[in-house]
Amino acid sequence: GSADLDLAGQHREHINRWFYECSHTLYADLGLLYVSDSRFRYYYDKYESELADYVKTAIHSNRVRSET
Repeated sequence: GSADLDLAGQHREHINRWFYECSHTLYADLGLLYVSDSRFRYYYDKYESELADYVKTAIHSNRVRSET
């Protein structure tokens, strides 16, 4: 829902503020990394099964929303 998109946006802004400039495009690529790299997938999925996929989907949807 929109709350998930808002959380994804807040997460991207957190990265922007504390780590590096993170455009919507870079953030979408990061979402793909969360599911394609076993280390990232393990980090998320240890909290909830398929959480990495959920986060990637929220990140992708946030990017699509930013383009409208």
